[in-house]
Amino acid sequence: PVFTTVHTNVSCYGGTDGTITVNVSSGTGLYEYQLDGGVFQSSNVFTGVAAGLHKIKVRDGKSCTKDADVMITEPNILNATATVTQLACGAGNVPVKAVVTITAAGGTAPYEYSFDNGLNYSSLDTYESYVGTTLNVVVRDAKGCTY
Repeated sequence: PVFTTVHTNVSCYGGTDGTITVNVSSGTGLYEYQLDGGVFQSSNVFTGVAAGLHKIKVRDGKSCTKDADVMITEPNILNATATVTQLACGAGNVPVKAVVTITAAGGTAPYEYSFDNGLNYSSLDTYESYVGTTLNVVVRDAKGCTY
């Protein structure tokens, strides 16, 4: 058999939402499809595929087979760091606000930031307050991956 493949890469680092679709253009009879030496199946679509190099095998009605490799990729791991300027008292006992700035990397830009444990997101990467508090910061990338 002769075939081509179309794939979607994994959305988030460590995810398993990649797909591979096999399109057969010639061969004999019914076709069966195998991913990475697993069980042959009648469907030409594989879902739940992790990042890595995968081997596709197509078998036609005369038991002729053809293999091809498909590379599924994933973005770099999403991570973030916080820079904190503590709440303080300035000259004349005037309060100086606390400032938390988040720097995100990896994943897929652009990023959104939540300073309330993922309830609300915005493109602002800085939180300012005159009141001492504990923040639960979540960073979300363009594909919905969170850190």
